[in-house]
Amino acid sequence: MVKEADVPSTTHTSSSKKQGKTEKPFVGNLALKCPKCKEMLVGRDWEKNLKVCSRCSYHFKLSAYERIELLTDSDSFVELDSDIISVDPLNFVVRSQAYADKLREERENVNLNEGVVTGYATIEEMPLALAVMDFRFIGGSMGSAVGEKITRAIELGIKENIPVLISSTSGGARMQEGLYSLMQMAKTSAALAKLAEARLPYFSLLTDPTTGGVTA
Repeated sequence: MVKEADVPSTTHTSSSKKQGKTEKPFVGNLALKCPKCKEMLVGRDWEKNLKVCSRCSYHFKLSAYERIELLTDSDSFVELDSDIISVDPLNFVVRSQAYADKLREERENVNLNEGVVTGYATIEEMPLALAVMDFRFIGGSMGSAVGEKITRAIELGIKENIPVLISSTSGGARMQEGLYSLMQMAKTSAALAKLAEARLPYFSLLTDPTTGGVTA
């Protein structure tokens, strides 16, 4: 189940064309260690290399906004449906923490309302609708809000007669929402079937990590 957010939107609010600008922490000349080869990397050079280790080519994980910034034309991204959030229909509790409390905690820690960012942008001046998942928000799991936002992005593609790109990074279904979560695979698949009927291109970008039903 989903509802319109009653919490302030993230910095990347809908209706602002500038919202696709990524909030990146300042790294500068600070050094960081590659978790694979243990090489010490200079922060500024690491960012210029798109967060890829210059020694072993290890790819550091990217946030949704960082990936959007890399994929799309500068300042072209317009975010939509950022106010759609999940609710707690099952009053789910795990390890003494209510799911509703977990959602609030994630929003504060990650500065996102949900595990996917959707909207439209251009790539080489070609318009497209896109949905980019973010693993930092409950493992990028697909709950009812994520499914709704992805479906709306696909429907935008159909309405505007433009391609759709979905970048996945997810641990699968969000167990805290039970069947509501499992229904999202059928929902998004049905929307993609309509996109195919409209003979519009669909690009599926699988990123690390992507597991479970989201892979399918």
